[in-house]
Amino acid sequence: MKVASQSRHLEVQLLCDQYGNVAALHSRDCSIQRRHQKIIEEGPITIASPETVHLLEQGARRLAKCVNYVGAATVEYLYSMETGEFYFLELNPRLQVEHPVTEWIAEINLPAAQLCVAMGIPLWKIPEIRRFYGKDEGGSYDSWASTGEKATEFDFDQAVSVKPKGHCVAVRVTSEDPDDGFKPTSGKVQELNFRGKPNVWAYFSVKSGGGIHEFSDSQFGHVFAFGENRGLAIANMVLGLKELQIRGEIRTNVDYTVDLIHAQEYRENKFHTGWLDSRIAMRIRAERPPWFLSVIGGALCKASMLTSGRVSEYVGYLEKGQIPPKHISLVSFQIALNIEGSKYTVDLVRGAPGSYRLRLNNSQVEADFYTLRDGGLLIQLDGNSHVIYAEEEAAGTRLLINGQTCLLQNDHDPSRLIAETPCKLLRFLVPDGSHIDPDMPYAEVEVMKMCMPLLCPAAGTIHFKMSEGQAMMAGDLIASLDLDDPSAVRKAVPYEGGFPPLGPPTPIAGKVHQRCAASIQAAQNVLAGYDHDIDEVVETLLSCLDDPQLPLLQWQECMSVLATRLPKDLKAQLDMKFKEYESSFSVTLGSVEFPAKSFRTILEAYISSVSEKDKSTIERLLEPLLSLAKSYEGGREGHACNIVQSLFKSYLDVEELFNETPEADVIEGLRQRYKKDLLRVVDIVLSHQGVRMKNKLILRLMGALVYANPAAYREQLIRFAVLNDPKFAELAVRAIQLLEQTKLSELRSTIARSLSELEMFTEEGSDGVYTPRRRSAIEQRIEAVVNSPEAVEDALLALFDHSDHTLQRRVVETYIRRLYQPHLIKGTIKMQWHRTGLLASWQYWEDSPVKALDVTSIVGSQSLEDKQWGAMVIITNLNVLSSAVSSVLKEASESTLSGPGNALHVALVGINNSMGNLQDSGDEDQAQERIEKLVKALKDESLLTAINAAGVKVVSCIIQRDEGRSPMRHCFYWSNAEQNFVEESTLRHVEPPLSNILELSKLKGYSNVHYAPSRDRLWHIYTGVDKPAIRRMFLRALLRQPAPSNMLGTETDSFTSESVIAALQGALEELELSAYDVKTRADHIHMFLSILRAQEIRDLCDHSTIKELRNQQLGEDTVVHILEDLALRVHGRLGLRMHRLAVASWEIRVKVDLLGQITGSWRLMVTNPTSHTCIIKIYSESIDPVSKTLVYSSPEGHPQGPMHGLPLDSPHKPLDAVERKRLIARRNNTIYCYDFPLLFKRALLQAWGSSDKDVLKSTELVFADKPGWGGILVESDRPIATNDVGMIGWIFELNTPEFPMGRKILVVANDATHGAGAFGPKEDYFFKAMADLACEKKLPLIYLAANSGARIGVAEEVRSCFKIEWADKLSPDRGFQYLYLTEEDYERSKYSVNAHELRLESGEVRWVIDDIIGIEDGLGAENLSGSGAIAGAYSRAYKETFTLTYVSGRTVGIGAYLARLGMRCIQRSDQPIILTGYSALNKLLGREVYSSQMQLGGPKIMGVNGVTHLIVNDDLEGVSAILKWLSYVPPYVGGPLPCIESADPPERLVEYDPENSCDPRAAIRGVQTNGKWISGIFDKDSFVETLDGWAKTVITGRARLGGIPVAIIAVETQTVMQMIPADPGQLDSHERVVPQAGQVWFPDSASKTAQALMDFNKEGLPVFIMANWRGFSGGQRDLFEGILQAGSNIVENLRTYEHPVFVYLPKTGELRGGAWVVIDSKINPEEVEMFADTTAKAGVLEPEGLIEIKFRTKEILECMHRLDPEILKLKRDLQEKVTEDASMSIQRKIQAREKILLPVYKQVAIRFAELHDTAARLEAKGVIKKVVDWSNARSYFYKRLKRRVAEESLIKEAMAAAGGNITKHSAAELVKQWFLSSRSCSAEEQASLWQDDAPFFDWMSDKKAIDEHFKQLRAQYVVNHVLSLSRSSTDLKVLPEALKALLQKVDSAEREVLLQQLQDVISGCT
Repeated sequence: MKVASQSRHLEVQLLCDQYGNVAALHSRDCSIQRRHQKIIEEGPITIASPETVHLLEQGARRLAKCVNYVGAATVEYLYSMETGEFYFLELNPRLQVEHPVTEWIAEINLPAAQLCVAMGIPLWKIPEIRRFYGKDEGGSYDSWASTGEKATEFDFDQAVSVKPKGHCVAVRVTSEDPDDGFKPTSGKVQELNFRGKPNVWAYFSVKSGGGIHEFSDSQFGHVFAFGENRGLAIANMVLGLKELQIRGEIRTNVDYTVDLIHAQEYRENKFHTGWLDSRIAMRIRAERPPWFLSVIGGALCKASMLTSGRVSEYVGYLEKGQIPPKHISLVSFQIALNIEGSKYTVDLVRGAPGSYRLRLNNSQVEADFYTLRDGGLLIQLDGNSHVIYAEEEAAGTRLLINGQTCLLQNDHDPSRLIAETPCKLLRFLVPDGSHIDPDMPYAEVEVMKMCMPLLCPAAGTIHFKMSEGQAMMAGDLIASLDLDDPSAVRKAVPYEGGFPPLGPPTPIAGKVHQRCAASIQAAQNVLAGYDHDIDEVVETLLSCLDDPQLPLLQWQECMSVLATRLPKDLKAQLDMKFKEYESSFSVTLGSVEFPAKSFRTILEAYISSVSEKDKSTIERLLEPLLSLAKSYEGGREGHACNIVQSLFKSYLDVEELFNETPEADVIEGLRQRYKKDLLRVVDIVLSHQGVRMKNKLILRLMGALVYANPAAYREQLIRFAVLNDPKFAELAVRAIQLLEQTKLSELRSTIARSLSELEMFTEEGSDGVYTPRRRSAIEQRIEAVVNSPEAVEDALLALFDHSDHTLQRRVVETYIRRLYQPHLIKGTIKMQWHRTGLLASWQYWEDSPVKALDVTSIVGSQSLEDKQWGAMVIITNLNVLSSAVSSVLKEASESTLSGPGNALHVALVGINNSMGNLQDSGDEDQAQERIEKLVKALKDESLLTAINAAGVKVVSCIIQRDEGRSPMRHCFYWSNAEQNFVEESTLRHVEPPLSNILELSKLKGYSNVHYAPSRDRLWHIYTGVDKPAIRRMFLRALLRQPAPSNMLGTETDSFTSESVIAALQGALEELELSAYDVKTRADHIHMFLSILRAQEIRDLCDHSTIKELRNQQLGEDTVVHILEDLALRVHGRLGLRMHRLAVASWEIRVKVDLLGQITGSWRLMVTNPTSHTCIIKIYSESIDPVSKTLVYSSPEGHPQGPMHGLPLDSPHKPLDAVERKRLIARRNNTIYCYDFPLLFKRALLQAWGSSDKDVLKSTELVFADKPGWGGILVESDRPIATNDVGMIGWIFELNTPEFPMGRKILVVANDATHGAGAFGPKEDYFFKAMADLACEKKLPLIYLAANSGARIGVAEEVRSCFKIEWADKLSPDRGFQYLYLTEEDYERSKYSVNAHELRLESGEVRWVIDDIIGIEDGLGAENLSGSGAIAGAYSRAYKETFTLTYVSGRTVGIGAYLARLGMRCIQRSDQPIILTGYSALNKLLGREVYSSQMQLGGPKIMGVNGVTHLIVNDDLEGVSAILKWLSYVPPYVGGPLPCIESADPPERLVEYDPENSCDPRAAIRGVQTNGKWISGIFDKDSFVETLDGWAKTVITGRARLGGIPVAIIAVETQTVMQMIPADPGQLDSHERVVPQAGQVWFPDSASKTAQALMDFNKEGLPVFIMANWRGFSGGQRDLFEGILQAGSNIVENLRTYEHPVFVYLPKTGELRGGAWVVIDSKINPEEVEMFADTTAKAGVLEPEGLIEIKFRTKEILECMHRLDPEILKLKRDLQEKVTEDASMSIQRKIQAREKILLPVYKQVAIRFAELHDTAARLEAKGVIKKVVDWSNARSYFYKRLKRRVAEESLIKEAMAAAGGNITKHSAAELVKQWFLSSRSCSAEEQASLWQDDAPFFDWMSDKKAIDEHFKQLRAQYVVNHVLSLSRSSTDLKVLPEALKALLQKVDSAEREVLLQQLQDVISGCT
């Protein structure tokens, strides 16, 4: 025996028959083996010589003959490559899988030959064997017939075979992983694709979609390749294997085998049986793709999977009805790849749906990708294409790139123990540094309120990195593990290199039209939410759009596509025109315009010339050319405009959806809109998420293309301007600036045209001189501009340098007159030309509000000393300033004495002036540069001397800029301290005369005052900072009005109010922009409007008021009344919007002319606390007799306002405590609690329809002593905002239409400005005291909720001083041991903590904190205890009195429970009722699930689950709803119903007449049809539905019947949809829409009915049940959800109902089965009465169901046989003696007759059953009281209701008189007895008399007689009570003391009478 180390495994294929013949069919070489398993086979043998091969064959034949072998066999040898010797291994007695190798080279079908042998056919007779040996009659199997006859036997030992036909190689395909030691793999095969070739063939045991299980053999395929020689066979095999595509969960050896075949040893035939195993041992691996291709491909595959996964998840949310998380990241990713030990961190940015930029360290490449249908990716990289497939497996992600594989390995580091989800570390379960085993728990964490252990993944020593109690996020390191087996960690080394230089994905087109198309596409991708370099995109786009070649190349491109399809004559015309253009283009070098109009004319003419049949086809064909021609009709600029407009449209179409609308609401709306295409929602959301990049693109386009011609984009700029969200602020401001630029240019042109057209006003013969007519025309035009309501100042200044000198003079005069209106002295303006420019001077009165009242009336009487003068120089350069000023001062001083404060205006005009080049960007440095230059010019010594000598104290400098841009203004005032002119920054941008009128001096005292003009330049906006850090804004404007002849009011509004409203609306529109901008948004805004012209009565009042005032004496009271009315009208129109925009107050200064008598200037000051209410203060301007200054003065006879007596120039005060509180409340999106009384008053006035009625008295309630449980509340008149408890209570006395004499209610409200409205101990004390008081007084309790739940806090005195003892002082991250206080701190805080003393070895004393108590209450669980107390108190209040909660602000925790415990709840539509905030829930869940509080507890949730009864839009509507609800409720428990006189006649008929099914709402309230109201049963407009969003199959609400309040429960007859929202917190939650049939009680509607009955009972209301139920829904889900419990609750609440109940079956209604049971009158016979309309039906079952039981087919047939004449005749015939055949015939006829009649008789049966359900039968059987005809139902039930209400009131009084010692039934019998005893009638007449309402109400009107009965009843009660004392000797003993106490309590007069009566009684007894 010896070792064969370099040997080959050779085989000989044998075929033997039973006759001893053995054929050797060439040989095979199977030496490529792995662990002795063949991998590659080939044949014939090429390693051994032909002689050796012959010996092998002969030896094999001899062996087979020796053993008499029959069949196919293989003899295997081991051949030594060194010696050439061979050794026998075995005879394999079967056909082997590699037999096709032999078949290919021997051309013999071995399986067929085996069959022949088995059939007994000798080998020499087989045609293929004969051919193999070269014998005659050889051939293929189709030559069997001839061979069988002619074949002759031959000796196989002597026969010689033919040479092998070429060479064949076979490769076994196995499911083994070459990268993991050829381990077998199993799993699904997604794709198996093999493209066969003539020389390559294969077979497989699986196919696409199949799989390989873990118990099968690893080989599942075999590939065979043939060639003329070994080299060609190998080449063919490589090609075949590369065509083999296998994807799935398995790994294969294909790539490895290709690598193996390429190996040099194999190609040179130098391998051996151990060669493959040695390669495997040396880890020689298959060829891999280039590393960068693997990285890029892997990153793209990961990004693609992430993207598709996130999109699928997002769409999944939408499909389930959930609102997805706010952000969906589909544009940027960071992906880490671990490839063969290197870690590549790649940043991907998506530039288009199929394009990414990949960054690796400092390198970047671009790649495009496309998803293939089979799931692969086609990647374009560096101009080449690559196909990539990815498959996830346990070790990572395997990539197949161009047929080569690589593995993206998963990171595996068990040495790092990290948190997998957000959690809290509760405790460690093992000591730090201890050794732990795999799967051993080492820590315990809390996740979503559940405790879970953490298990160790491997064995090792643990070291903790977190401390116990710490909150952790996903990915936080908890501990590290020193592994026992460090090899378990596979750590990748970060790759620090970069990508190799790679080109773009596809070749870049260099032509301008191609670059243009690419840049437009890039811009569109940006607008779709993708990422691009905006600067590059815009620059490329601009350069392309500006290129003259662009239209030429675009036309050429279109024509190249369409040329062959265009009609010849059309093409000829187009080509001819294009050639003309092309030749001109070449000559002029591109300066010629593209002939777009000509092309369009040709195209349209051709389209119009074709027939109608072909027109649509031609239009589609020519559409590209026609679109291009239209696009260029405006030239290249027009084409650019079209492109930019399309980009703007794309932006706006998306972003307008998200403007001023919560994103969650937008997505919900999109979900509903695109239900069938939810990917569209993803596209829109993705686009919106890229809004920052989109904004940058739009801003660049605006600056580059829109700025030059904004008018072309006006419509879209307007759309941009109204985008109010903060993210659009910069864009909106830019759009507004461009619109303003457009408007300014238009206004400038309008003014220039208006003033220049005056030249046409000439008279015949005037020769151009100024005639009267012309002068009048000039004056009218100038006056029109002066009084223009528009801000024309900037437009006038833009014309200061106009070349037309006449126009220039008129413009300057107009500007001066407008600027100094109304102080200008008429006719004093003088102008002259100077070499430096135009000079002007004028005179005006000193700016005094008093003198400005009526300047014209005092001109003649004023002295010159009161006059001042102004001057203006218009220059183009500052160098000539001194000369120009000297000239104008000389002119001005000649006509006027120098005053103390004359004004000089310097206008620097011309777009080339040096100052105009300093563009005003808002930068302070630029402004300072301008100021320094101007100050330097004013410091000129000669100029300064002249100015001072002329008495000039103010210099205004105006700098003109280029057209479309507003001028810049600076004001300089003389400073005695500086001895120079100094700029006043506050007055910058405003001319000096206007600063006085605008009262800008009132802004002194505010820091950081900034100015900004409004868009229309009418308003001057100043922002400043008030302490503490309150941003205030002041808007100030002048109101100019046209001439009086043009002013007309309306019937409902005055001209002044319309003017004021228009002006204020402009300001509010301006504020809309800043409201959403955090940088400019103000907290508190004040608006001031000064009306320049004196207002007459006709201006201030509407027509009706003017008529009323004509016959009255007018005075100050008239003015006050008119101004109050003006304020109310303005507030009514704008108050809501003002409040929303933080306008807290507004002020108007107006001069009033009472029929020619000037009453002076008035100030109208309005505070806007709630948006629906306003506080009006009116002052007149008067001179203080002491200080001689102008002050605010409250009118006589009116309350003094807070400004009374203060100087007019008093600065605006800082916000007081109340205003600060209001500001805090508004920030919390609610109103200040102390402003609720104002709302109640406003709502009451609306209810009365009056504005001056005394309707409300509110008295605050406070604790009499220190707050505590059981504290007593007393009335108080303390000032508002002085409360120290976050809960406020009042007692309101309301004068309502129902109770004009007044009713009382209790109101308790959270103070949201005090600790965010949280409930602490004091708040709990107060709320419980209010609830207890309501129960005691039996008064309604209204809770106004706006809170943040139970208060939380910490002991601040401890937090500020505690110390920490660290576990390791050098490493605090290792945790801590305890908290402690030093001795000094402990002494200060010992009452706040429980601590024990600890003395250190150093002598230091520490107090280790055991418990923190805190000095203050309200830090922890005591708040929860208080919450429990108030929950119980409010629940008790619901039981004992009327409770109602109005949610005016966010209501959290205990606040939410109170809203439910009070049962009746009104919710504001924008305020949630929640238990926990959404952010806290998201943190708990560990992901962004909820996006807003409204998603948790908004009306969409609470309005459909029965918590919220009514939903209102604002607080006024909420308070009105409260009052409306109270209008149905008695004033106190047990009190009288609030009945009113009904405007709807009780006796009228019910006009609504249902035919089939009864619409319940129409039956209740009527319906409007064709403009006509069709009346229902109840009073018109009285029905208020509640709980309308919940359980819609039942309708509940309150109404009136003849003015009497009633409750209503009705039934919906139509099918409704119950929407059950999906909960994003549960991933498997879906939105469900469940149809609910009408007339059926479901669990929710039954619960609603029960709750409504309970509420109505507590409210003391009679109830009408419009019964129309067919029964209860009894399905499995309904029974599970508690339908039986809900039905039982209906019975219980009806049984305990204490007020009249009317159950009425309406017209076409029905009541069946269990539905009747729960509302039957016998449940509560004293209160419930049942009625039915004549058409109503009732029964146990519906007729169809009844006949199935009681009138089945058998009974129907019996009825038929009893009634049908024909059947009766047939039956008679049958009874006669007839033959059997005749009998059968008759039977068949009877059956046929039955079949015909059965449907009809079924209808008869149903009708028969229906007749058992009629209303008449119900009445006859006594189950209903009466049949009430539908049309008369209103009058009948009104009378019955009135009677029963009257009876109930008597019964209540009787029970009260009896001290509650008699039952209600006894009291009712007593009332009946009293009534009957008052009438003389027989016993038979008593029953009918009692039912007669007329005598009953006559008897009730006799109050005296009834009171006598009550008196006797009360006396009897007292007598019985006193007599009961005799039963106890103890009671008798204390009786004298009781009498004494009684006598002391009554007043003296009554005491004397009582004593006398007692003495009489005593004397009588003795």
